[in-house]
Amino acid sequence: MAEYALLVADDPAYRDWLDDCLEGELSLLSADARDAEGLAAEVRDTPDIGVVFVQFEEAEARQRAGLVEGLLARHPDLPVIAVGDREASDAVLAAMRAGVRDYLVRRRDDANLGELVQRVMRRAPRAAPEARGAGRTYAVVSTTPVPGVPFLAEHLALPLAEAAGEGRRVLLLDLSTPGGSSLVFLDVDQGYTALDALRDAERCDETLADTAFSRYRDRLYVLGLPEEVVGPPHIDPEKLGLLLDNFAGIFSQVIVAADAGVGIEALATVITRAEKTMLLSNQSVLQSRQNKHLLHALRQVDCPLDRVELAIDNYQERVGLDPERIATLLDLPLQARFTGRTQARIEAMNAGEPLYDQTPKDNYCREVRELLARWTGESLVREQRRGLLGRLFG
Repeated sequence: MAEYALLVADDPAYRDWLDDCLEGELSLLSADARDAEGLAAEVRDTPDIGVVFVQFEEAEARQRAGLVEGLLARHPDLPVIAVGDREASDAVLAAMRAGVRDYLVRRRDDANLGELVQRVMRRAPRAAPEARGAGRTYAVVSTTPVPGVPFLAEHLALPLAEAAGEGRRVLLLDLSTPGGSSLVFLDVDQGYTALDALRDAERCDETLADTAFSRYRDRLYVLGLPEEVVGPPHIDPEKLGLLLDNFAGIFSQVIVAADAGVGIEALATVITRAEKTMLLSNQSVLQSRQNKHLLHALRQVDCPLDRVELAIDNYQERVGLDPERIATLLDLPLQARFTGRTQARIEAMNAGEPLYDQTPKDNYCREVRELLARWTGESLVREQRRGLLGRLFG
């Protein structure tokens, strides 16, 4: 462990607090500089600086965020920890976006502060996206905005999250339009949105995910477009690519829901990074033609389609086009037909609960789990006693 820590704080009580809680594990030095260049020079000129503590309060959050950003631009591998007297959401988000590794609160974190600081200091610097990517990404897409896309993505993500063991994380990233569908279907509130994450793509790491992302039943991380945004969102394909690369290093599985409303290049970015992509269609001539045009547009931007498969939603025999005919028209392998009761799905959506809980014997639940097993190689079945999904074997 390094010998010294540097503290940037206006309130001298923070020095006393850190000295008491660290119990001599680090020698605490007070920083004289209050601008990024001067602070970076102090770090450079002082040997064995292992961590920098920066006081973050709501009133000065923007100024302190700029200080941290400037410091990390010059010392990108240096751990920075924010400290405050309460966990104010605006100050926490400003600190996390600036690049701090943790946010510690007086009186709340006193008992285990030394352990938390050591954990931050032991954590290796983030690897570049090219060196990461252990996590698997799966996507559900469509040409037009339809609720079936986020609904299917949600029901793919839930069994994985319920089966997740120690160190395994699952994210549902809902980029479908209009925004907020998954949040409604799961009755989840969010203060930090997918657009926020895109703005923070360079700094999106494990700490930010744990601090800012919404969760469903503490198991599934959920990140969606803001519900109040009307019209197509502006999504930078390069930022989205960087964000997905970072997610592959944070999460074991990422399920993405998206449609052409995000733009062809952004949709191509999702498909390119996905191990498997499901194009969701109904049995109408209209949507079949729209899907054909979508695939043509994706080919025009050199999007690989070899891992794209077709699923027919709300399938009915002798109604509409035959699924095999649609698959031939689109030149895609037919992977699934989703049936079940439409009324049951609507009731689940309106209740803000998964169909697995509302109507677990509906055919849709079984069909989605079968698709998931083919994609992941994991056998995920419903655990009857708890009324949720559990992992029996994989």
